[in-house]
Amino acid sequence: MWAAYQYWKPFEAYAVERILADHQEAVIDLGGGHSVQEDPALFARVRAALARVRNVVLRQPSPDLEESVRILTVRRPPPEGFDWHRHFVTHPSNHSLAKLIVYNAGQRAEQTCDAPYQRLFQVTS
Repeated sequence: MWAAYQYWKPFEAYAVERILADHQEAVIDLGGGHSVQEDPALFARVRAALARVRNVVLRQPSPDLEESVRILTVRRPPPEGFDWHRHFVTHPSNHSLAKLIVYNAGQRAEQTCDAPYQRLFQVTS
């Protein structure tokens, strides 16, 4: 699986570039992996594409990385063979790219949806 993952990383970097070029006024969910790049050249491409984006939000359960991995594993166990949750949560790419981090452990779905908006626009309830 790791070999396949490495193979598709250039395609993911390209996808980030294209979708951001084609959809400047949209909310785009990259999931956990498109922005995680082990190759410095691919990461530079993703960073350059996201540099033009005003609000890059990282959403994860907790500021404690181990707690985030635990929560994500309970929510959806990773397939056998590789701990994708641990890889994506602990890899430095997403934290490096984020301009805002929102933690959602213990929140209802509507709270999770509203949190970035409230933080970005200082909306009070």
